[in-house]
Amino acid sequence: MGFGASRGGSISAVLISALAILLMGIFLTISFNIFKIVEEAQSEVQMEVFLEDDADYNKVEVSIARVNGVMDMFYVSKEQAEEEFRRAFKEDRGLLDVLDKNYFPASFRLKIDYGYRSSKGMAEIAKSISEIDGVEDVEYAKVWLERLERVAKILRTTGIITGVVFSVVAMVIIAGAIKLSIYARKKKIAIMMLVGASNSFIRSPFLIEGALIGIVGGLFACGAIYAIIFLVNKYTIIHPTSPPLEYMLALIGFSFLIGVISAQISVSSFLREDG
Repeated sequence: MGFGASRGGSISAVLISALAILLMGIFLTISFNIFKIVEEAQSEVQMEVFLEDDADYNKVEVSIARVNGVMDMFYVSKEQAEEEFRRAFKEDRGLLDVLDKNYFPASFRLKIDYGYRSSKGMAEIAKSISEIDGVEDVEYAKVWLERLERVAKILRTTGIITGVVFSVVAMVIIAGAIKLSIYARKKKIAIMMLVGASNSFIRSPFLIEGALIGIVGGLFACGAIYAIIFLVNKYTIIHPTSPPLEYMLALIGFSFLIGVISAQISVSSFLREDG
């Protein structure tokens, strides 16, 4: 009774809802790739602990190892620090030759646990380490981390707003298509109600129609996303990564849910009017 009753409206609903879900999916893909870049950048974040000249590095190492969030560390001696400077700044290495001694401090370079790779987590670790005897200074990319987190926060907020907007658009389109199907079968529905058909019996084919519109629209959107990513990778210098399969399945499931909810709203509205 449902899906074939207004085929043109249903096809239009599939196409337009697919477009809304596609736009949402494209933003999801962009966000996924940016979040991946952010995570990779955070994974490279290190903290460097500079020691006082007279510090006992063995005692400092033991103390640092007790700090929550420190995953690994390695020691850089004063001589190694000087050699690193000479390799990095070959044109300025002559400046070091006029110095009467090695002024580079020894240090520990720390690798941080995943759960602490945030500006807050790093600040907590830095505070704890700075209180250890023999530690002169603690440095990490504080400003850079804060900027990364701001980008991630903006993306999350924009993603929520985008998701809500396109979800509402898809729901309105699908609800309109279901309403066309209902009114195309209005006389048959009235007869069924007269002979005692229950609301759930009348509602079921339209719920199925809404679900099908949502699923088909979601499948079209996911196929288009993979096609766009393939073309972008092939013909441009940008190489985005496809979202994992579970992301796409979640998008299809969300489309299904939108379709069912839209159909439920339309059918319930009709039954109340004719009840």
